[in-house]
Amino acid sequence: MNAAEYVVVILALLAFVAVLLNSGIAKQQPGQAATTVTVTASGSASSIADAAQIYLFMNGTGNTTQAAVANLSRTMGLVNSTLLKYVNGNLSDISTGYFNVNACNNYPYRISATTTYPPTPPNRTCGYMASESLLVIIPDANNVTSALESLTSMPNVYVTSVDAKLTNQQIGTLRGQALAYAMSNATGQAKVVSPTGNVSALNITVNGFYLYPLQYSFGTAGTTAPGVAAAELQNSLFYKGTSSVTESVTVVFAVQH
Repeated sequence: MNAAEYVVVILALLAFVAVLLNSGIAKQQPGQAATTVTVTASGSASSIADAAQIYLFMNGTGNTTQAAVANLSRTMGLVNSTLLKYVNGNLSDISTGYFNVNACNNYPYRISATTTYPPTPPNRTCGYMASESLLVIIPDANNVTSALESLTSMPNVYVTSVDAKLTNQQIGTLRGQALAYAMSNATGQAKVVSPTGNVSALNITVNGFYLYPLQYSFGTAGTTAPGVAAAELQNSLFYKGTSSVTESVTVVFAVQH
């Protein structure tokens, strides 16, 4: 989320809090005795993720560093042209994680006695290897399966992970819902200690915002996933997931007697 989007979300949350403070949450009447109570509460809201992100690794080899970089550039060009339709022509949704050039005898990194990363190039005497990682944001998660099929058919391109992702608009909406639930929970707690059940919010502090990990399924056709129709399983490599957003608040209430 960029700075402008953060400003919009913060202004929306401040406006929401102002409405709560000036709403009909039982305002204190003249002449009535009141004490204060401080309550901390939280609220959560969930949604199915509309977007997804794919992490890629690719390499190019050559007898010289220039040749290795040139081969990697050709692969990168093919990847970019393939992904354009999946990112709606927005290249800003494709970002580089790292770029490196090394002699091939420094590759691959050994994770265990039997596992290496990146995958071993076909010819270990290639001379030099240029490698690069990409993060690709797919705005519509329904297109992930097609994108994966296209990417995995390319030589020297490896998909390292795929994750479901909430859009900025989804996060903003869920934060508003979670904040409303948090205020409702706080008000309910404050009313427990009020003989008349009348409380009014004097001060509201938003303590935190948490985006919980997405729950999703990733596999090949024929696997099973809760809530996924059998027809969808026949042609899916990726299943959209859900995520929870939680807001917590501390509220000082006037409790009327």
